[in-house]
Amino acid sequence: MRIRLLGFLFFGLILQSSVGLAALTASPSEVYQHINRGYEAQIRPILEKSCTACHSSSGKMPWFYQVPLLHDVMNEHVQAAREHLELTPSFPFRSRRTATEDLQLLAATIRMDLMPPTAYRWTHLGSELTASEKK
Repeated sequence: MRIRLLGFLFFGLILQSSVGLAALTASPSEVYQHINRGYEAQIRPILEKSCTACHSSSGKMPWFYQVPLLHDVMNEHVQAAREHLELTPSFPFRSRRTATEDLQLLAATIRMDLMPPTAYRWTHLGSELTASEKK
C-alpha cells in the first residue's frame, strides 16, 4: 500500500474528529484552529525534527555553521527554503500558496522522498523521515 501522506492526515483530522462534518461548515478560522490541534499533537514534532532547521526562523544550526564558507552556503540554502515554505509555529504556514496547495506540496515532497535533502541527512543523523512518520 502506498504511503499515506501528511496532507491527507490534516484533512483526515477534520473528517474523523468528534466535530465530524460540522467542521466542514465552520468558518475558515475555526477549521484552521481544529486542524492546528491535530497538527500540534501529531505533525509538528515530525517537522521540527526534519524540517525546521531550514524552513523555520527557529531552526538550530549545527556546529559547522560557524565555518566561513559553509556558513555562506548554508545561509543561501536556508533563505531559499524559507522563501519556498516557512513552517510557522502553527498551521497554516507562511507561504505564497494557499493552505491546500501547501499540503499538496508537502504530500508530493514526502511521496517523492525529496526532503530532507541528502546532504542534510548526512550532516543531521536521524533527520530522515521514518516509514511510520510518513504515514
